[in-house]
Amino acid sequence: MRTSKGVGSVTGTSKTRRRGTAGISKKPPNWETDNGLLQRRFTLPGFPATICFACAVAHVAEVGQHHPDLTISYNKIAVRFVTHTAGGITAKDFEMAQKVDELWNTFDWKPS
Repeated sequence: MRTSKGVGSVTGTSKTRRRGTAGISKKPPNWETDNGLLQRRFTLPGFPATICFACAVAHVAEVGQHHPDLTISYNKIAVRFVTHTAGGITAKDFEMAQKVDELWNTFDWKPS
C-alpha cells in the first residue's frame, strides 16, 4: 500500500473547522457544499461507465488515503468528501476533489 507522508494531518479545533472553509482552500468549480460535505455529481452514458469511473475514483482515494462517500444510480454518481475526524471540510477534501476533477477530465466515457 502506498501512503503519503504528512497527508491528512489536521490542526486546530473541530469547532473552528465546522464554522466554514474560509482560509483552508478554494472550492473547485462544479463542486458544492451541502450539510458539511464537499460534493459533485457526475453523469455518464451508462451503468458500466459509471462503475468504471467509481473504481477509478476509489483508486485515487486509496492512493491519497482519503476516501469519499459514493452514491451510484445507474448512470449517475455523487462523490462526497468530508474529514470525519475534523468534523467538516478540510484542505484534504479540496485536494481530493481536485484529483477527482483531474480524473474526470481524462475519462473517455463521458456523455456526448
